[in-house]
Amino acid sequence: MLKRWLVLLCLIPIIINATELMPWPDEDFEFQPRLTGLYQTYRSIAKSHGYIHKPSYDRFYTLSVGMSAFDWSGEIETVFADTPRQRGTCDCVRLTGRYRWLNDIVDDPVSLTTGITIIQAFRHSVNDISSFHHGQIAAEAHIAVGKETSHLSSWLSHWWGVFGIGMADQGYPWIRGDAYWEKNWCDQSQLRLFLHSLWGLGDRNLHAHSHFRGYGPIAHRSIDIGARYTYNFDLGILSFEYAHRVYAVNFPAHANLFLLSYLYPFGL
Repeated sequence: MLKRWLVLLCLIPIIINATELMPWPDEDFEFQPRLTGLYQTYRSIAKSHGYIHKPSYDRFYTLSVGMSAFDWSGEIETVFADTPRQRGTCDCVRLTGRYRWLNDIVDDPVSLTTGITIIQAFRHSVNDISSFHHGQIAAEAHIAVGKETSHLSSWLSHWWGVFGIGMADQGYPWIRGDAYWEKNWCDQSQLRLFLHSLWGLGDRNLHAHSHFRGYGPIAHRSIDIGARYTYNFDLGILSFEYAHRVYAVNFPAHANLFLLSYLYPFGL
């Protein structure tokens, strides 16, 4: 067990998406190391009027480690990026802490969690239009509420929503609103449908010839819809996800996002 701890502590700073915010934490005292690869491609940036032709093919690699205990849960993530602006550099480090106030599995009407995510980005990642950052140091407070349908010891379906508001060391706040529905088959296969939305409260528009210095002052808006398939097997949990950006203003437009994730949970 000591060797596993040492391996994880060594990997966190050097290995390489999204933070998991569903309101049902994992098993108590179970580690959740996850390796994720995200491929993002788009052809243009949507302005308030028209488009900037700027194709990009981006890759982001994330290593995250999470754990839950007594209604508390935490996760640390390190992200590396390979984009036209970043060439295999560290994009950011995120640290998330959450607390579960209500649990519908034990007769509460819904499950409810609140938490905060602290993000440490870098100047090169803030200046990368392919990577969402308002500033180098940022925080997002979030609340998640959901309901589970179950039969005997297995859950059949989940629905949940997430609302978040964030602020960085420069610019204006942003708002996040996400919605999810998930179906389970025999605790082996799961299908998730989702909608992700992001709304920047800045007062500026993107311009074709100005140097981009982060999304902090930008009035950006985006909506992604997608699906994820997850398969549980003896060696871990494998997930594949696809999302398409159906709406964007002052943000990469019509983006296609492909995500592959491998999770290997183990207990103490």
